[in-house]
Formats: sequence, structure tokens, C-alpha cells
Amino acid sequence: LRHFDSASFYNNEVECGEALKSWMSTGHDRSELFVTTKVWTTDLCDPAAAVRSAEISIEELDLGAVDLVMVHWPMPEKHVAAYLALEDLVKKGKAKGLGISNYSPADYEELMKV
Repeated sequence: LRHFDSASFYNNEVECGEALKSWMSTGHDRSELFVTTKVWTTDLCDPAAAVRSAEISIEELDLGAVDLVMVHWPMPEKHVAAYLALEDLVKKGKAKGLGISNYSPADYEELMKV
């Protein structure tokens, strides 16, 4: 299994998706990859914007469902609502899991209160 970490902030998901599809065309299978994308802080201001950001990343990667969508950095008073909205991507099969990145213990505790 190979982990591939991407994010909207990196602004290269189209190119990365193309490279991975090229690699798969040489006889490798999507199941050999664990693909992660992350939603950047500027897209956490509104839950719908967070979901749309993740959907754009998933579309740009063009590999089907991603294995994991993460909140890239928590934004005070915004990250919890964004995380909850992102849960819908898992329910819809666009992501297999949801996670967090760069959270402090206090950020994590705030998220776990809901």
C-alpha cells in the first residue's frame, strides 16, 4: 500500500491524479493506493464551502472515492461545523473516512464535544 497525501492548498491535484492514473495504467490497481486530501482553512469559514472544496479535490484527483478527507488546520469557531458537514462525503461514498490534521489537544477536545 502506498500513501498519497494531497491538499487543495498544494494546488496540484489535477497533475497528481494524472500521474497516479498513468502509474495505474502500467498494471497497478487503485487498491494499492491510500489517497488523502485536505480542506484548507480558508474553506472552513462555511460548512458548505468546506464540502465543496473537498468535492473539487476529489474531482480533480479523478481517482474515485478518496480514502481520507481531513481538515488541514483547525480554524477557531469554524472547524467543528466544517468537520460535521464533511461527514456527508463519507455517507455519499465520495470519501471512505474523515480525519483531522495539525490539531492541538484543545482543538481535538472542542471537536469531540459534539
